Amino acid sequence: MILLDLQPPCTVSDVKQAFRARVRKAHPDHGADQATFIALHEAYEEGLEYAQATASRMDWLSDQVEKYIQRLEATDRF
Repeated sequence: MILLDLQPPCTVSDVKQAFRARVRKAHPDHGADQATFIALHEAYEEGLEYAQATASRMDWLSDQVEKYIQRLEATDRF
């Protein structure tokens, strides 16, 4: 996340955008060393794993929040 300059929570799209923005400068074809590129690519893969894992949790959490709000609204009516 540090190499991609991302902070949680982030989405798969955020990770891809951050990687694309940095890979142009870190690619060996553009004068960067191979170790930097490999480290950036590993950060990209780890970032994708994190974003995919948290996406399902975020969906579940948002579903729970909506149910909670509906319950509050129902109890406020009485």
